[in-house]
Amino acid sequence: MKRFIALLFLVALCFTALVPNTTAQAAPRIRCFPETGLCVSSPILEYWEQNGGLPVFGYPISDRHMETCEGWIGSVQWFERNRLEDHGAEGIMSGRIGALYLQAFHDQWRNYPTVTEAPPGGRFFPETGHSLYGMFLSYWNNNGGLARFVTPSQNHIWRSFLILRAPFNTSNAAAWSIIQN
Repeated sequence: MKRFIALLFLVALCFTALVPNTTAQAAPRIRCFPETGLCVSSPILEYWEQNGGLPVFGYPISDRHMETCEGWIGSVQWFERNRLEDHGAEGIMSGRIGALYLQAFHDQWRNYPTVTEAPPGGRFFPETGHSLYGMFLSYWNNNGGLARFVTPSQNHIWRSFLILRAPFNTSNAAAWSIIQN
């Protein structure tokens, strides 16, 4: 009888070894946009949704692909107003679009005049020698601040955050506002 139980146990053990060990994994979430015919998937989709979605980043304008960005090589996806980069364990990060924009015109944010302090009610960034105040500072604070925009790179009306170019709309003096384009 002991032999029979031992044999039965051995057969059961062998049978479980033959069954593939599959762990349940959630399928990646995908959201497609008929406006562009492009899709956004996890984990970039989660970052996009949690950090402003369509009003902040706009529609996807590329598929997710590998790209070299300032010496880093990784998975990126371009949107109307940003480039989102998948840095793996470090998470999703916004690309430095403002710096890229200036570079395209053979300019660098370091070439712009700097200041040593912010105007009253403003914030000074010693890392770049630039400051934010008024509507720009309010927009910066209310829409992600340092984590999203990094630091300001200019002190004039076409405020260029190292991440995003945010022009100040002066066409309607009664309703000055920051727009993204």
